[in-house]
Amino acid sequence: MIKNNIIRVQKNKDNPYLILNKKCINDKNLSWAAKGLHTYLLSLPDDWTIYVTELINHTCSGRDSTYTAIKELMKFGYMSRFEYRYKGKIKASNYCVYEIAIDVSNCDNTKATIIKINENGEIIDDTLSKPYTEKPNTGNPDTFFPTLINNNESKLINKSINNNDKEYDLHEKYLLDLYKSFKLEKRVMPHTVRLLKQNAHISIEVFEQLFINATSKDNVYRYLQEVLKDLNENAISTLDEFNHHIKIRKTNKRNKTIKENTNNHINQKYNKFKNFTENFMDNYKDDNEFNKYIDEIQSKKWD
Repeated sequence: MIKNNIIRVQKNKDNPYLILNKKCINDKNLSWAAKGLHTYLLSLPDDWTIYVTELINHTCSGRDSTYTAIKELMKFGYMSRFEYRYKGKIKASNYCVYEIAIDVSNCDNTKATIIKINENGEIIDDTLSKPYTEKPNTGNPDTFFPTLINNNESKLINKSINNNDKEYDLHEKYLLDLYKSFKLEKRVMPHTVRLLKQNAHISIEVFEQLFINATSKDNVYRYLQEVLKDLNENAISTLDEFNHHIKIRKTNKRNKTIKENTNNHINQKYNKFKNFTENFMDNYKDDNEFNKYIDEIQSKKWD
């Protein structure tokens, strides 16, 4: 009988390894998919910017299963999502991963935490919309908010300001970086840049869905142009509004198909009877001749 059922490798510089707290691995609330994603995320550098699209490229799991795992981790306090807003407009957003879960028993942590910033990209004091009421469940809870202030997207904000990037505001720059990560064009064309800038009021989450769908399109620009026009005509800017709009369109399309099929069935019956009548009447010059023929037939019945 084999003595050891778990075969390990020697941990050294040639065989990189990860030291990890086992609480998440042993958490019965989580699926294996969520535990695996959590382990992968903690293997990344602390200043790593998390893109869902980038995660999908490192697994055979699809987009939906990846989002499901992320929401699962958020639900049980292993991840949070933050939105940086200036005057109500999203300027940047990011995910934060916790090795040990924070307390989310008094909130819905699957929703983004809103962080207000000023025109210089600096976080405004006392404006953090906390997704929970108690301090994080860590060895040193007071370090949570300084970590938040120094997270990846804050670096992105400060970097944009320090570089005096006047061409795009922070949200537009984040949007362009996201678009480039999809590699939908060999080179991002000026008309694509203009299109994205003109629609920067639409949520990043919506654009992420559009970029994913655009990967299967032959003409990416035309697809984005038509969809964005539709979204603007229907005043859609958030992911919830977008999903609701898609649901309504699918329902309307299904109802239209049912109606068309019904009408086609009725028309087929009508045309069949009409064709029969027309063919039958072809043997007579006019209605009078046809009526005369009918009278003769009827009179013979009674003779």
